[in-house]
Amino acid sequence: MKLSTQDLTKAGLFTALHIAAAVILRLGGEAAVPFSLVPFFVILAGSLLGPKGAWSLALYAVLGLIGLPVFAQPPFGGISYFLRPSAGFILGYIVAAWVIGWGTSRLPKLTVVNLFLVSVLGLAVLYACGLPYLYFIFRCVMGKTLTLQQVLIFGFYPFIGFDLLKALAASMLTVAIRRRLA
Repeated sequence: MKLSTQDLTKAGLFTALHIAAAVILRLGGEAAVPFSLVPFFVILAGSLLGPKGAWSLALYAVLGLIGLPVFAQPPFGGISYFLRPSAGFILGYIVAAWVIGWGTSRLPKLTVVNLFLVSVLGLAVLYACGLPYLYFIFRCVMGKTLTLQQVLIFGFYPFIGFDLLKALAASMLTVAIRRRLA
């Protein structure tokens, strides 16, 4: 996939939005998975930039991996952050943005409903990456075995309602932006 200067600029701008969303709302304290607005911007990146929106999340992950304090919870960056139960969601952001971008580019008509359904598919991918990683870290790193119900209690139930609202808001915003740009 070839990236133009314009693609790189857009990806950089969205990376800044991802960082701002994570840093501004550093809520959740010591929760296994913190509340974040990043999924809102994941959906926007995919729906506005297409599959190339995933590059903004890849850059976000790389910046955190090299130690910049861009993530929502301590240590906020560095390779050790990927030993946190929530780190799988960061990897899932990349895949979810790509899926949303791919799905959006194939929609016959861009409506809020169609885009919301694609966004829900992206959220499913996000959770499919994040929840097994959460289980793996609890089991293999922290030495705690969780049941499926406990995994859902830590990483799904508290967030899915808010993520669906974020998907709806991002879908409405995307349709409005695309109409203005058309």
